[in-house]
Amino acid sequence: ITLPTVSQLATRYPFTNEVVEVLGYSTLGDWGTPKLFRWDATNTLATNGIRIKGAPAVGRYLLEWDGDLTAFGILPSESDTSAKVNEALVFAAANNKAAKISVGGRYVVTNSISIPSNCKLEMHPDAVFIRQIPSSTADALPQEATVKNSGLTNWQTLGELSLVNSNITLIGIRCRTEETNYMGGHVAMQGVSDLVIERPNIERTYRYWAMHIAASNCLINLPKIRNGGEDNSYVYQDGIHITGGQNIRILGPDVVSGDDCIAFGQHSMPIRDAVVVGGNLRSTHAQNIRAYIGYDYATNLIERIGIYNVTGSSGSRNATIQTGTASTNVSRPFRNWTIDGLLANTKPSGTNPVAFDAGFVTRLGARHDLQSQ
Repeated sequence: ITLPTVSQLATRYPFTNEVVEVLGYSTLGDWGTPKLFRWDATNTLATNGIRIKGAPAVGRYLLEWDGDLTAFGILPSESDTSAKVNEALVFAAANNKAAKISVGGRYVVTNSISIPSNCKLEMHPDAVFIRQIPSSTADALPQEATVKNSGLTNWQTLGELSLVNSNITLIGIRCRTEETNYMGGHVAMQGVSDLVIERPNIERTYRYWAMHIAASNCLINLPKIRNGGEDNSYVYQDGIHITGGQNIRILGPDVVSGDDCIAFGQHSMPIRDAVVVGGNLRSTHAQNIRAYIGYDYATNLIERIGIYNVTGSSGSRNATIQTGTASTNVSRPFRNWTIDGLLANTKPSGTNPVAFDAGFVTRLGARHDLQSQ
């Protein structure tokens, strides 16, 4: 038996154990490959995208779900899709399914996509979350990230890292902001252990960081960020901001930003055992790599940091690597940094390619190459 859309299952009187091929969710073929629903006459579980009640009083049509979010009606839309996505991600995590956005296109969200523990989300390479402001707060300036971990209720900035989520994998996350009056980041993973962010593609945040990370055992692989700087409308927008954590690897970053490309700290949470390996960084108005402790009372360290084979191209001012501290409690907060294979290009109006704070303890590797253009 073949039906054009899911809605027709709800009015159907089934045969015993029948299997129905459904061609689309709301229109023919909109979810790609047809899906097969099997009638279970005794099932009374709560309905959702994979359990659909037919006309009889008891029974459900069941889909052998493979994690494809189109079953929950999640398709490209200029209307808010965040509630449907969040419902599906909770269900996927609880049932040990890898969630997939399998159809390319624009997915408008006006609230955060909230990632629970034990969640894996993979996006189609042509799919993108478009962040917009809800109509109820049309003139507000919310600062909530487009994609965040579910346990995040506030930014973690002080003290030791408090873990609130674990085992999160994001593959091909792509986000973009198109409204200049929205001030918020795109990916915020704060207090997460065992975090993998694979091939994120972040475009345009306004007056904010593209990614905001405080994590333990974290891999950010091949991040691509285009966060302004090409003209004056994009000044003061950052790339990846590591606010705390340990065992953090950033591999092959490709970042263009108006402000810092990769930043460590600025608050008073310790950062330990972090590396940046390879990649190209270009800040048009600030630093490629920056470490800073912004509070005079801070006692934290940013230590055992490695910068390996990174190419940094500075813009009109400032340095490729710069550190600084406002702390009066730690005389040398930047300890045991290794810089090896750095290619630092600066414009004539820039400052030194590497500008170290007085509280910096470091070792330069054998292959550093500092140049001016």
